[in-house]
Amino acid sequence: MNVAYPDGKPYPLGGAGDRGTQGEANGDGSLNTRWQCYGPDPEGTYTMTVRDEATGKTATARFYVDKPG
Repeated sequence: MNVAYPDGKPYPLGGAGDRGTQGEANGDGSLNTRWQCYGPDPEGTYTMTVRDEATGKTATARFYVDKPG
């Protein structure tokens, strides 16, 4: 799993609130994950991409992070 800031730069994963960069899909192909943003993270649209190592298939989701408060 990779996450990118709104400007496209890689977001460093692996903090206390993150589940890391690897996971295992559920039987239906879905993936449960958690990503913790922090106060100084910029507002904007982030991109998360996951890749199935067995098939090479990828899926991408975009989500908006608002200003804190």
